Amino acid sequence: MIDMVFNYLERKNQKPDPKELQINLTGFMARNAKTFVDELWQMLISAAQHPSGTAVAEEQAEEACAKTSVCHHMLMMCIM
Repeated sequence: MIDMVFNYLERKNQKPDPKELQINLTGFMARNAKTFVDELWQMLISAAQHPSGTAVAEEQAEEACAKTSVCHHMLMMCIM
């Protein structure tokens, strides 16, 4: 599933669409897909706006993702 998200974000000549990603992840994550994509998109926007290209600090990401263990695991893999 992690590879699926990375592959989706790295597609060439296509702008990532969070709604499309959520639909594709729903089969794996059920109701957690929306929360995961919302939080992932916020982190991607934060990283894009930050001069170093880094999103929020790891502690903040852990706190934001503590709601669901799947979301927490996925975002920690993205941060590392």
